[in-house]
Amino acid sequence: LGELHHQNLRRMGIHDLFDGHCLSYIEGVIKPDSRFFRRALEIAGTEPYETLFIDDCPEFCAAARELGIHAEVYDIAQHNDFITRLAKGYLFAG
Repeated sequence: LGELHHQNLRRMGIHDLFDGHCLSYIEGVIKPDSRFFRRALEIAGTEPYETLFIDDCPEFCAAARELGIHAEVYDIAQHNDFITRLAKGYLFAG
């Protein structure tokens, strides 16, 4: 599953925008457990206020927000609108 995520991100042209990838099955802890998000911050080397978490599950985004992480719910049916919203709401540095 992890490699599939990487392939999809590459296909979408956004893989290189990520500072790191935290996968539940590798870390041994699943969302919405706060340990997952703390590990993701560690992997990315960022503070919560510097971090954007994207997921298709509103509950997981809410858990990230509880730690001060920016979070956006992704809906594939609204992909173009989602990308536009991200571009307007966040500064991406590559």
